[in-house]
Amino acid sequence: MHEAGLDRFAAWLIHKKAKALVGEHGFRKSDLDDIKQELTLDLLQRLRSFDPRRAQYHTFVAMVVENGVATLIEHRTAAMRDYRREQCSLNEPVRDDEGKSVERSETLSVEDDSSAPASEAARDLKMDLRAFLDSLPPELRSLALARQRKSVTEIARDRGVPRTSLYADLRRLKAASERAGLDQYLGKK
Repeated sequence: MHEAGLDRFAAWLIHKKAKALVGEHGFRKSDLDDIKQELTLDLLQRLRSFDPRRAQYHTFVAMVVENGVATLIEHRTAAMRDYRREQCSLNEPVRDDEGKSVERSETLSVEDDSSAPASEAARDLKMDLRAFLDSLPPELRSLALARQRKSVTEIARDRGVPRTSLYADLRRLKAASERAGLDQYLGKK
């Protein structure tokens, strides 16, 4: 047995797949150990359901590791976390509201300009959200904060519960946000 109780084949495959991810989809060399750990944990959890009547061991391991890699890529490139989204130059030429070519930095607003309507709306939203979160019971506050960064599936996995167990709390959270008037920020009347 090798890493974390895995046999030679599984340890080799995980290392090979993790190494192949480095330099792709925003993964860096410093992520290698984390990638290997994620793939190893996923495989160890799924080995419990291995049935030799349905597939050969090597086939099962390869499929689980491939699916793990796909999940890591999907997670890394999701719209809200996409590593590519933040890579741009502030000196890059873009078109402004009038169609003129200007540097990207010239299109950014200064946040402490209290006369700007967008800044006022952002400040109002921030204050309303803070008050809303402070009014929630701890379990709903925790769910609301987690939901800003994670999918329902990820939260359920982190908490060790089925997704369906979170739906009632999500409905309570939605109802509370509507009562607090936060739906106005979503353009709902």
